[in-house]
Amino acid sequence: MNVVEIEGETLSPEEYNDTQGWVVAQERRKKAKGKRNAEPATNAGGASMEASRRLKDVLHRRPVPKEPQLPEDDYKVVIRPGGGLDLTRQILALIRNCVLRAAKVQPDIAGEDTLRINMRQNTMILSTPSLANAKEYSNIKETMINNKSYATAAYVTAPENTSKGVIHGILNPSKDLDLDVSDPTIRRRLRTAGLRSRIAAQKPLLTAAHQDARRQIAELHEAWTSEEWGRVIFSDESTCST
Repeated sequence: MNVVEIEGETLSPEEYNDTQGWVVAQERRKKAKGKRNAEPATNAGGASMEASRRLKDVLHRRPVPKEPQLPEDDYKVVIRPGGGLDLTRQILALIRNCVLRAAKVQPDIAGEDTLRINMRQNTMILSTPSLANAKEYSNIKETMINNKSYATAAYVTAPENTSKGVIHGILNPSKDLDLDVSDPTIRRRLRTAGLRSRIAAQKPLLTAAHQDARRQIAELHEAWTSEEWGRVIFSDESTCST
């Protein structure tokens, strides 16, 4: 019997000339290839279903409700803590109690006051209808939270529908228009119209580095007179008057 050798297995001439075996092998190869092509399609279908499910969850997710707007006529006091205090990690009730304690405002008097936390700016906003409470809040210099003291800066914001700025070239009725009108009358009329002039309640909060720098300058110029010191303007001042 003649035998033809090929790489792999030894076949007889009958098996070698029989085409049925090659047909079966070809069919098996096609089935295997089709199975491999079907697996990615199945995986893609599963991924598509997962993406569709996630999209459906996002669309049906309830939006975070917005807090109600603060009363328009209230005084708004912004309190900015220092010392690395992260307000987002504190309980709101604890912060409120610490603020009331620092401002020396009794809880029963602050019943109508509302405290909000600005997460982005890490500040507190206190809305109060009481002018006395607003003054007490704006005088806060230090807050004690979790038995740790934090330097604090506070200020009253401008009322609604107002803006900060300096207006130049305003006519003086008593001088430019030759009218017999006193300055108190002008200021009273402006207040009646809702136009008020404002002066900063306090200077920016100085850090320990600023205080050390000023102390060193003072030690270098001990012989200066009060008139000479009056001509000094420090670079950490936000505004200066002439």
